[in-house]
Amino acid sequence: MATLNPSTFTLRLATPAEKLACWRTNSVSWAGKLSPSDYVLRETALGNCTLTRDGGVQYWVFVGPGSESVEDVIYAAVESIRKPVVVKTREGGFSEEWSYGIASVFTPEQWRRRGFARWMMRRLGERFDGEEAGYRFSVLYSDVGEYYSPLGWPAFPSLETILPPSASASSPETTPITTATLPALCERDISVLTSYVRNAPLTPDIHTRLTFLPTYAQAEWHFSAEDLIASKLFTSPPRSPTTKGAISTSGETWGYWVHDYNEDKLIFLRLVSLYPSSPTAEEEEKAVLETAAILRAARTEAASWDLRKVVLWNPDTRTLAACKLVLGDGKEPEVRTRTEGSIPSLRWKGGEGKVEKGIEWVASEKFGWC
Repeated sequence: MATLNPSTFTLRLATPAEKLACWRTNSVSWAGKLSPSDYVLRETALGNCTLTRDGGVQYWVFVGPGSESVEDVIYAAVESIRKPVVVKTREGGFSEEWSYGIASVFTPEQWRRRGFARWMMRRLGERFDGEEAGYRFSVLYSDVGEYYSPLGWPAFPSLETILPPSASASSPETTPITTATLPALCERDISVLTSYVRNAPLTPDIHTRLTFLPTYAQAEWHFSAEDLIASKLFTSPPRSPTTKGAISTSGETWGYWVHDYNEDKLIFLRLVSLYPSSPTAEEEEKAVLETAAILRAARTEAASWDLRKVVLWNPDTRTLAACKLVLGDGKEPEVRTRTEGSIPSLRWKGGEGKVEKGIEWVASEKFGWC
């Protein structure tokens, strides 16, 4: 057998047959509680969402040199999903543009530890760095620590805090959020975030501020997966996760979440507080109380599905104060650096694998994960 030299291989878009073959292969690692056939249904649903249809998602395969046949051996595969972002730089001002989320990096077991994934990601980075791609940065969420740093996607500092579920954590001060009510809230959120990115002065140590926009299309993509999984796992009697979040009676604070049935956790996609960032004491007290009410609603929702925990990414000081209030007895919430699953890794165009100093990533929360 000839020696395989991945430096000569080709990265190209997958054919429909190759896409299906990749799903069947990686179902061994990623199907979780689903059967392989149900996992393929989930991936099909994710590819038909508002975010991903009409070229929003691209499926890539890494194949031998000159390969064009659907019978090609697939040595590695990856997906890219187009996402809207806003960016402000000290030199170039403000812009609305597109970026990419990199997902589903996979090497079949028989081809692992031969450098195929590394070469594939180098090729993908080179393609996205080209002028034709027309974007400045991309993100992936690493499940293998700092593996992607030398390839141009260094891990970005990220924290999380965890709350236990509670069947008794009633929250009468909130109203459930559904798929019917969330789109308008996403538009409000986007308006406020965009205004912050555009208008807030950059501090001397920051040269670039950016955020992935928390569109309803991104939330819908997450909901598509959880809804299908629930339909397969909860059949006697059938159950569906119709409560997608909670909003305060004032309408100034809300959060929406996703049920992770594979890892038995409820994770916030986004937690929003529209109270001022420099509030009066009265405003801050109200903001914390309302945030605590949203957290209680999440704990109750988690308990109703027998999920083990509620997870929040990158909680701010207001959220941590609310967590302390919810825990009671003066308990401080544990905040830890995320070093294992879904570590956000940001590649600036031409990235060299180092966290670029001076970048402020606003709203780095689960909604942006893919």
